Amino acid sequence: MTATLDGVVHGAHALLRAATAGALNLAAACLLLLMAACGGSSGDDGPAATAPAITTQPAAASVEVGQTASFSVVASGTAPLTYQWQRNGTAITGATSATYTTPAVTRADDGAAYSVVVSNSAGSVTSATALLTAVAAQAPTLSAQPADASVVAPATATFTVQAQGSAPLAYQWQRNGAAIAGATSASYITPATALADSGARFSVLVSNAAGSITSDEAELTVTESVVAPSITTGPVGLTVLAGQPAQFSVSASGTAPLAYQWRRNGSDIPGATAAQYTLATTVAGDDGAAFSVVVSNAAGSVTSNAAVLRIDAGGAGAFPTRSLTLIVPVAAGAAADTTARALASSLGAALGQTVSVRNVTSNSGATAMQNLAAAAADGYTLLLGRTVMSSFEGRGTSLDDFEALGLIIETPLLIAGRRDLPAADHATLTSWIAGQPAGSVKLSTQGSPSASELCGRLFFQQHRATPTIVPYAGSAPALVDLLAGVNDLLCTEATPTIGDRIAAGTLRGYGLTSRWSSPLATLAGVPTLDASGLPGFDVTEWLGLHAPSGTPAAVLDRLNSALREALADPEFVRRIGPDGARVVEGARLGRAGHASFVAAEIARWGTLLAGEPAVVAPSITNQPLDVTVSPGAAATFSVIATGTAPLTYQWRRNGSDIAGATAASYTTPVTTLADDGATFSVIVRNAHADAATSAAATLRVVNVPGTTLDALFRSRNCMACHAPLVKLLGPSWQQVAGRYAGRSDQEAYLVDRIRLGGVGAWGQVPMPSTAQVTVDEATQMARWFIGGAP
Repeated sequence: MTATLDGVVHGAHALLRAATAGALNLAAACLLLLMAACGGSSGDDGPAATAPAITTQPAAASVEVGQTASFSVVASGTAPLTYQWQRNGTAITGATSATYTTPAVTRADDGAAYSVVVSNSAGSVTSATALLTAVAAQAPTLSAQPADASVVAPATATFTVQAQGSAPLAYQWQRNGAAIAGATSASYITPATALADSGARFSVLVSNAAGSITSDEAELTVTESVVAPSITTGPVGLTVLAGQPAQFSVSASGTAPLAYQWRRNGSDIPGATAAQYTLATTVAGDDGAAFSVVVSNAAGSVTSNAAVLRIDAGGAGAFPTRSLTLIVPVAAGAAADTTARALASSLGAALGQTVSVRNVTSNSGATAMQNLAAAAADGYTLLLGRTVMSSFEGRGTSLDDFEALGLIIETPLLIAGRRDLPAADHATLTSWIAGQPAGSVKLSTQGSPSASELCGRLFFQQHRATPTIVPYAGSAPALVDLLAGVNDLLCTEATPTIGDRIAAGTLRGYGLTSRWSSPLATLAGVPTLDASGLPGFDVTEWLGLHAPSGTPAAVLDRLNSALREALADPEFVRRIGPDGARVVEGARLGRAGHASFVAAEIARWGTLLAGEPAVVAPSITNQPLDVTVSPGAAATFSVIATGTAPLTYQWRRNGSDIAGATAASYTTPVTTLADDGATFSVIVRNAHADAATSAAATLRVVNVPGTTLDALFRSRNCMACHAPLVKLLGPSWQQVAGRYAGRSDQEAYLVDRIRLGGVGAWGQVPMPSTAQVTVDEATQMARWFIGGAP
């Protein structure tokens, strides 16, 4: 269908009158006129069909092997619309709806590109391609093994396992190695038991598409009647300082409930009816007293051995005269536990006594701290303190409950990111974070509270950004989800495992959190944050030794001396070396230096741990864009900013404040040619000390005489011939027409660039805001650039 010259002229005059009255932007008038010239009608043939346009492109998908992926498109245009999906440019049979779901994904599907052709009677359009990423399924792992169970017949017994891995997980319980029919859930309840079931061993096979794992065996003990008590661990003799408490304890087995009665020199002690007995304040007359306990139940009773109490009248005396206990607030096998066991060995050698490790893992270390605070202040119970001790207050203990004995080691942490994060180093990560909406970045932590959480919160506070924090119960599940791309960032220990992941490319390493570099070879190329954009950033996972408050000074000094000797032990240094830790040196090895350091840590983290959100400075996420209008029309400039609310705005013209222009958008009065070239910017502020100033947007006021428009659009080389249109659309469009002349993909390239013009760039030359157009409009303009109007 061809437009008549009269129709084009008539349309041009009408559009000019509307643009002069402020009803249409001149650039929009040009585009509409162009469409009329290339494909419009005189109005006698009814409305023309509108070719399809993609309004929402298919999005990339990342799924685990064995799962399906779905791609969708939203398109507009005259109905009916038809769809044909393509894989790597080849049509997919039967894929003819707005959404396409793949078959189960295999590793071979990784990197496949999906697009869709949308058609109707007026034409067709091909969407952008969406990439499919096939992620390897995570084989099952076990976080909690089945535990032994003891029951009295005919009661049932329950065994439970906790597993992680890619869904779906399948369970198959086994008894003595043989599968149990129907036992296919995470827990298994036996039938009513009999004595013959005693000694049976139960395990479970957990499997998914990526593999399987078999749990440890749990043993079932079945008794027919009440079992008389027996002493498992009897009370031990004590030597304490006069005036200090003395505590005795017993461990017994037998059918519950068990009753306890403590005795002194063979006589019952009133009220001493628990598994522990504490003599609150000792005196010289207590020296030589013998303490025992009678344990009883319905089946009988048993009397423990007698433990003798010795009173040391002054000083530390012969301390220590018996074994010590080191409370460790992490699970066996964790990095801190490995250090604790190396310390226990070297510290025991220095003291001439055994130091046993007791792991107390509940409540993120709070229970371990509470146990130490409740222990006798005699130096025989110690605590391996860590960075998370900065959360003393409000968790059942305070700094006054502990005595500092000296720091032990410190280990750097590291800001790690998922492998496909679009940032190669800390500088580009900083830019990426600044461009994300508040709360959109997912920061995983290895517990709450934890050194991982403290580090991550501080990192984002110094970037003046607000993440969404995703806490995990430990480092393993947090790392698994980061590797799977579930979260964006994690502050984690700079261990050999993390170094290997970074070297292999499965994680990104953005910076060490200490001011000193890691000694690990695989982390040699990772700089410190202090040296790469965050001066002064210094967070480590530190470990220190603590005793209960009130422990005699002479005992504390003896323990500190033994600690220094242990830290100098070559065997201790050898055992911690592979984890990338280093032994603390200087004043912090002393009691006073350690106490001062911990107090400073508590003050440092107080605001973060109290949950008081830091005020995030404003940041410009969408800058004001240049605007081109004709005389008599108004121009509108807008900005989008993030930061802690409320945000305030002040617009400026040529650097001077505009009275009353205090919203996120500003509309000028009607323009004249004298306004051409004026610049507009905005300052965004909130309660933070820093403000954000936007880039300056330029106002262009252009007068294109109506008498030239018809010739303008009928010319085959009007960009070169007609200066008014060149000035309106900007020099970058003029450069495009020549730069890509003769290219086979010229039209497609121009359509894409014209559509993205308002937010993209030709090299370093920004496109004008008037380039934000639909696919149809961009196609018409591209064809006009290439070949001229019909």
